[in-house]
Parts: sequence; C-alpha cells; structure tokens
Amino acid sequence: MTKTPGDKTMMFEGYWKENSQNGRGRAIWNDGDTYEGGFEKNERSGYGVYRQHSHGTKKIGMWKKNNLDGPGEFHFHEGSKYIGNFRNDKFHGKGTIFDKNGNISMQGKWKNNKF
Repeated sequence: MTKTPGDKTMMFEGYWKENSQNGRGRAIWNDGDTYEGGFEKNERSGYGVYRQHSHGTKKIGMWKKNNLDGPGEFHFHEGSKYIGNFRNDKFHGKGTIFDKNGNISMQGKWKNNKF
C-alpha cells in the first residue's frame, strides 16, 4: 500500500525498477478508482485507462506525469464523451464531444478546456 495526495491509499500490481513503479501495471485506490497502463517513476505514463469510481467517469489515452497529454478520450458519467487532444489533463487542440446517442454536439478547437 502507498499513500498518495489527498489521503488516498493505493495498491499497485505491476513492474518495479529501482524502487519505482515502472512499466505496465495496475493501481487500485481505496475509494474505488483504478488505473491500468503504463507507469514511469511512480507516475501514469504512456497509454492507460483511469476509471474514477466516485464520479462515474473514464479517461483513456496517452499519459504524461499523471495527466492525459496527447490523443485520448474522456467519458462523462451520463454517457457523453470527448474524443480529441489533451494537454495537462485538459481538452486542448482538435476534439469532438458526442452525446450519449453518439451524435456530435460540439466539434472544433479547444484551449485549456474552453471551446
């Protein structure tokens, strides 16, 4: 078990290198959140999927220093989703929001979560 910011406790299953989570692994937090994918120096890195249990959301894509960075997806709790580019965990660059039925509701360029 590992303590993380916000008093969350995390269990890690996966590869270690020099006392750090490195390579493919799975993290499970005490609040039900999970992440499965790449790690580098104890941070989410490379391709992975993060499920936030308490909010019913899911993040899929490329990670850098614990943030989505590059191409990815954000699935909202009510069934809509954003597919596009991210920077520092924010919608940034070209992207599209689809409603829960798969229809396009917004499409274009984003900057720091603003359309």
